[in-house]
This record gives sequence, structure tokens and C-alpha cells, in this order.
Amino acid sequence: MSIATLIDSLASNSLPPYIMVSYQDTDGVSAGADSTALIELELPGLYTTEPSYRTEPRTSLSSKSYVIDLAGFSISCSSENYSVRILTRNDPLLINTIYEVTTYTGINLSMSAAFDRFIIRNRDLILDNKLYIFISNSGLKGTGDISIELTYLNLQDREF
Repeated sequence: MSIATLIDSLASNSLPPYIMVSYQDTDGVSAGADSTALIELELPGLYTTEPSYRTEPRTSLSSKSYVIDLAGFSISCSSENYSVRILTRNDPLLINTIYEVTTYTGINLSMSAAFDRFIIRNRDLILDNKLYIFISNSGLKGTGDISIELTYLNLQDREF
């Protein structure tokens, strides 16, 4: 399993504040029908004791999201045929169970999805506030660097 690098995170200057996070995984997934990878995404959260009169978006997010309302998901890489599954637990054996949040198949280079209401709760035994992306590459070439973006509302957080 690789850990995606958190490239950028910020909270919008709106009510409620949306959190927008960009990640990059440089390990990638090689070409071939049996090529898979599990990528870990840490979910920053907006600590709720901050004053509500801010005039600038908050760019330093110190807490962790425990429950989110996913508003958007985007992924891109160099492969012309791959599948993505979002899991709430760190175990690829949990595909096709309650721990699989969503699946996208037959992706050509990139995809983007927007949701009206998509609540995701952390289901790890030890609450680590992460999501896991399982990628299966069926393309003729490797994925190269994988870029991932999430937009979500923080419904419950904790400061560490």
C-alpha cells in the first residue's frame, strides 16, 4: 500500500465550509490485467473552535475528518483503462462489502463525479480518518503519477 502525498488542502470561505484536498501518488500501478494498488488518503478536517468571522479561506487544516459529506471526486493518470474503488477500511479483501463506498470502471485517463448528498463514515477499527483508493489497471501502459482530488463537507472532526 502506498500513501498519497497531500499536495494542497483548504477550506472554502462559505457556510458551511467545503474542504478541497489534492493528493498525488507517484508509485503508480504497472500495466496488466492483474496490476492493482491500494492508496491511502488522509482526510484533513476543519477544527470547529475557529472564529466564524474569517475573511480568508483557511489553508492550514489541523484536525481530522471522521464523517464527511463527499461533494466531489476526481482522479487522473496515464492509463487508458483502469477501475477505482473507494473503501473505508484498509483491506482490499473488503471489496463488494459494506466497506466499499463506490466503484468506477473503464476510466480512460481521468474522471470526475459530483454528489448532492454522499455521507461517508470512518469504519476503521482504530479511527484513523482515512479513505482508501483501490486501483486496478487493465490498460496497455502503467498509470504513472496518479492525481486525486476530493471536495467534502466536514460533518464531524477531532483535533489531534
